[in-house]
Amino acid sequence: MNNQSESFILFDIPEDQTIDSDRSSIIGNCSEQQEGESSRSFFQKLEHTFKKSNGKRGADVTALRGIHGSDFESYAVVCRATGTSGGWLGKMNKKNDPKERFLLIKGAFCFVFKDELSPAPKYAIRLAHTKTRVTSVTRRMTTVVMETSLGELEYEFVFSREKYAIGFAATANQMAARGETEEIQKRLGQEHLILHQSKSVRYAEKIAIEKMDDEPDKPSRISARQVAKFLRTPIAIY
Repeated sequence: MNNQSESFILFDIPEDQTIDSDRSSIIGNCSEQQEGESSRSFFQKLEHTFKKSNGKRGADVTALRGIHGSDFESYAVVCRATGTSGGWLGKMNKKNDPKERFLLIKGAFCFVFKDELSPAPKYAIRLAHTKTRVTSVTRRMTTVVMETSLGELEYEFVFSREKYAIGFAATANQMAARGETEEIQKRLGQEHLILHQSKSVRYAEKIAIEKMDDEPDKPSRISARQVAKFLRTPIAIY
């Protein structure tokens, strides 16, 4: 996983560590050699915190990264799509304003945080059975849409840099395919074949299942000008 940040540094990472290194006081005590009983206990404690707080704590960015890191991270303006073609055109209300959010893909889910310091995601998006693609590129922003397998619009994402948008679309599609494969394996009773899942991926899946219920409703359509005012210079990690 490579950090493609140009002008925004999220964490000060020592030269002898990688972006996958966890630097919180808790995760920092875990290493790949200890990812056995200790990591199981760690994620059990996080899950307890998450449930006790009604999903408000226990699933921050660092926790969801785990030992091996995330599949993608970046800021983007996120808007629940209308389910019809036409993009951002139309009206909006205060409740459904587009918001700049911090996106983190881990396994077959995309977690949407208020920002990278939030104690838990606002909601999670299941990537299986979705298709994500870049739809427009301008000097100031690049728009990505996420559709169901039937072609219904689900979300629109606006990135300030094209390469981040391309990375997001590619990662979302890759993880969607993996999620669909895992669904088939589970349906056939072949969970033992899902060998690539780390404990942090399994923990992320538990959090995602809970936070999917918090997905926003589909709003009225809005204009590109209204979306652009929310953009900042983001980071992207993938």
